[in-house]
Amino acid sequence: MNATGASSEAVALPAAGERAAPYPAQIDSLTSLRFLAASWVVFFHLREYTHSIAVLNSPMMTFGYLGVDFFFVLSGFVLTHVYKRDVDAGRFNYWGFISKRFGRIYPMHLATLAAFIVLGAVSSRLGFAYSIWDPSAPFQMERGAFFRGLITHLTLIQAWGSTDGLLFNLPSWSISAEWFAYLIFPIYMLVFRRFRVGPLIQLAAAALIFVVMAAVCNVGMRLNLTAMTWNVGILRIFPEFLLGVGLYNFGQRWSAGALGARIGFGLSGVLVLLALFAAGADERLVGASTAVAVLGLAGLVLFAADATRAGAFRMMSAPFLVLLGEISYSVYMLHLLVGIVVFDLVTPAFRPASAVGAIAAICGMLALITFLSWLSYRLIEVPGRRAVVGWARQLDRPAE
Repeated sequence: MNATGASSEAVALPAAGERAAPYPAQIDSLTSLRFLAASWVVFFHLREYTHSIAVLNSPMMTFGYLGVDFFFVLSGFVLTHVYKRDVDAGRFNYWGFISKRFGRIYPMHLATLAAFIVLGAVSSRLGFAYSIWDPSAPFQMERGAFFRGLITHLTLIQAWGSTDGLLFNLPSWSISAEWFAYLIFPIYMLVFRRFRVGPLIQLAAAALIFVVMAAVCNVGMRLNLTAMTWNVGILRIFPEFLLGVGLYNFGQRWSAGALGARIGFGLSGVLVLLALFAAGADERLVGASTAVAVLGLAGLVLFAADATRAGAFRMMSAPFLVLLGEISYSVYMLHLLVGIVVFDLVTPAFRPASAVGAIAAICGMLALITFLSWLSYRLIEVPGRRAVVGWARQLDRPAE
C-alpha cells in the first residue's frame, strides 16, 4: 500500500504542535525490512558452519544477532501503530490483542519445538554426531532438568531467567521475550499517556533508558545487554520495545519528508556500520558499540516508516519483498533446524574455506530456508493463527 497524505517534495519538519501526515495503514517498507533482519541472523548462525576466517570474523557476521534487537524495536513501533488509536479511544480489547499475538507466535514455536524434540530423541538413540549445536543435548540432562526446560518452553518463559542455558530451538528465547513485551504492552502505552510531555522528550527518555540499562548491564553486571538471551533476555527487550513505542509517538508528530527520510535512513545505516566495525576492532568497545548500533537500527525503523509515508522507498513495497517480510518469522524459527540437518546430517564434510564459497553456501541455505518458510507460513503459521484467534473468540463469548 502506498503512503498517503505526504508530499514527496516536503523536506522541512513541521512546526512544533503541528501533526505530520498519518502513517499508511500498512507500512510495507518495515515489513520488507523484517526479512533482511531475519537473514542477518541466519548469516550470524550459519557462518559457524564455514571455515572461512574472513566470514567468521567479519563484524557484519559476528554481530548479526543484532537483527533480533531490530525486531524488538520494530515490534514496539508496529504494535503502537496498530493499537494506539484504540488505546487512546478507550476501546482497546486486551483479550483480543493478546490472543492475536499468541496466535501469531505460538503455532510456529510449537512446531519447531516438536521438531527439535523429535530430532534430539532420534539423534540420542542413534548416536548422530553434531559439530556445533547438538539437538540431543537436552536428552543427556537429568530428567527433572529436561522437563523443567520443556515446561519453560511450552509456557514461553525460557527468557525470563527460568533456565540455565539455551535448549531445543535456541532462537526461540526471543519469542519468549516478545511474549513478555506483549503481556505488558498496555503498561507501555499507559506510561506514555501519563507523561504529558512532547513526543521528542518521550523519545529522548526512551533512548536514555536504553542507554542507561545497557551501561548498567555492561559495567555493573559484566554483561552485554544486546547479548542477553536465556539469562533474563526480557531485560534486553524491555528498553528496546519502549524505544519503538517512543519512535512511533515521535513519528506521528514529526516528518523529515521524502528527501530527509532517505538521508536519515542512509545516515542511520552508516551509524550501524561504524558501530559494528568499532566493536570488531576492540573487544572493550563491544558493549558501547552494539548499543550505538541499536540506536542506528532504531533510526532505520523511524526513517523507513517516514519515507513510506512520504511516498519514497516504493521498491520496498513490492509485493514479493512484502511477502518475504511476512514469512520472516518462519525464516527465523526454521533456520537453525535446517542448518543443523543440512550441514551436519546431509553434508557433514562440506565446510567452505574461502569467503566467496562460504557466502555462496549461506546464500544457498537462505534460499532453501526461505522456500521452506513459505511452506510453513502457508501450512502452519496462517492456519494456526486463525485457529487460535477463533478459539479465543469462542472463549470470549458470554455464556447463554
